[in-house]
Amino acid sequence: MGSKRINFKKSFSKYSNTDFIAVGIVILVVSIIAIPTFIMLNKRAEILETASLESGVITGCEARERRSRHGRVGRKLKTVYAPVAMTDNGAKAVASINLSPRSLCKTMIGKKVSIYVHPTDKKKNFIANF
Repeated sequence: MGSKRINFKKSFSKYSNTDFIAVGIVILVVSIIAIPTFIMLNKRAEILETASLESGVITGCEARERRSRHGRVGRKLKTVYAPVAMTDNGAKAVASINLSPRSLCKTMIGKKVSIYVHPTDKKKNFIANF
């Protein structure tokens, strides 16, 4: 029995270099989006396995300095605000969202939220609603 050889040069000759470049760009873009998303979800899943869910209330806003993404010359620092929540047991969690202006964050004070509380690392606490 003879084996049939595939002529790859002939098979791919109908595609131009720009076709291969376009496919490469699509693969690169999907990778750039998928890899950080996978890492973030994996970290959250790890925390969810060990954390307990407790009820809490947003008690204030924490200021953070962020570099502005707008403008070509010199990125300016901008102050954004993240809601801070406390459980009845005194566990603190800071939301992962950034709000600007501060008045928007202040409107959330008093809102009831659910908080995932990590048993050993308080930096891993997070507000489930955000």
